[in-house]
Amino acid sequence: MTAPAAAVVVVGGGFGGLATAWALAERGLRVRVLDRSAPPPEGPAHRAAWTWRRPTVPQNTQSHVLTSLGVRLLRERLPRVYEAVLAAGARPLDLTAAVPATARGFVRQPSDDDLVALAVRRPVLELALYRAVRALPGVEVSHGATVRALELDPAGRRVRAVVTGAGERIEAPVVVDASGRRALSAGWLAAAGVPVAPDATCPNAFRAISRLYRLADPARLPAPLNRGNAAGGIFDHFAAVVHLADNGLFALNFAVLPDDPATDALLTPAGFAAAARITPQVAAWVDERVAAPVS
Repeated sequence: MTAPAAAVVVVGGGFGGLATAWALAERGLRVRVLDRSAPPPEGPAHRAAWTWRRPTVPQNTQSHVLTSLGVRLLRERLPRVYEAVLAAGARPLDLTAAVPATARGFVRQPSDDDLVALAVRRPVLELALYRAVRALPGVEVSHGATVRALELDPAGRRVRAVVTGAGERIEAPVVVDASGRRALSAGWLAAAGVPVAPDATCPNAFRAISRLYRLADPARLPAPLNRGNAAGGIFDHFAAVVHLADNGLFALNFAVLPDDPATDALLTPAGFAAAARITPQVAAWVDERVAAPVS
């Protein structure tokens, strides 16, 4: 079965795919987004984020902070998304508040207004972007759609269509692979006889262990954000950082060496709490009078 042609097919409905669809639709192109996952839940974003299961996005539940360049991009290019995440409980963070008191002669400049980070959980931000893209004229988002092949022209030089796992053929002169770090297009191109250079990859040098908490009083932070958009430090053999999120939530993250067996205790609630209570810059955040774990 051949579906109506689109100007561009975007494979993958995560941040990269959605942002690509937005940019293309903004220029008047017809876009079809093919995402293999189920559609996200409806309802308020800050609540729907708790029940949005993303088996193909393992980093979905990890802590995220949108830095100042991302905030500026949202404000300028996607103001509706920015307003939506603010309405959902996201918290702007003035990075100039982290200027040390010992910094003599600091004078705030007009350009410092751009030095704002945004404390928000990834799924809350992604839901706002998804809903904005879904509402755009000229954009169609299809869920449960897995691309299994590319169809090239007889010369093997141009893409003509994609073929889904259900056998649907979707004509498009341009296909964008936004399927994530595994880049599914490498397999499609190889199967079509197109030489593909191998990816250069390596493991990272640490493992991250994270837990989510809720502040008893979101209006009162228990300690300064000494890192501007976070609180914490880098120590001799580990790092510990608090990242604020929306609606009084924050994540405490430990980064440790992957082959250090002494840090395996962080995988237990008791071990995690004990380590947090003795770590400078983060201990105040896990005081039971201040916050309670929710993960």
